[in-house]
Formats: sequence, C-alpha cells, structure tokens
Amino acid sequence: MERRRSKAIGELLGSWLQQEGLATPLAEHRALRSWPEVSGAGDFTREVRIYNQTFFVTLTSAAARANLSLRKAALVRALNAAAGAHIVADIVLR
Repeated sequence: MERRRSKAIGELLGSWLQQEGLATPLAEHRALRSWPEVSGAGDFTREVRIYNQTFFVTLTSAAARANLSLRKAALVRALNAAAGAHIVADIVLR
C-alpha cells in the first residue's frame, strides 16, 4: 500500500479558500469585525465597509472622528494585522 504525503488541515483549508476565491472576503470580514477593538470607537460607529482596499467608517461623533484621524496609520496596521493579510490601504472617516 502506498503512503501519501499528509497535510495539516490548516494548510488544506488555506489552499482551498485561495482556490475558491474566498481568502480575501474572509480577511475583509476579519478586519470589519475587529474595528471596535482596534479603534476603541465602537460606540460611535454607525457603519463600516471595505471597497477597493479602502476602509470606510461612518461615525456619530466629530470628536471621535478627529481622534481617529490622528491615528490612521496605526489603525491601518492594526486592521491588517487582525485580518492576517494586507486588506486595508487607507481609511476614510465620515
């Protein structure tokens, strides 16, 4: 009986997600879900979405918007780290 090379389930799942085109949407979902912890502005956030590597955030507080605009670069790094991939290139605060 011939023995085949075994692979870890994580490796198989990762290659399957990549093959089916689901790796990027999954990473985007991780970034969107991590916004309240990453930003600390979950109470002031009305809507978040990603389009063309731009993270759009609608906020209810001008003070929160001003605070977050000073931390844009750090927020981009934190969102990408939470997503596990380079998903976010810029943040637009509204």
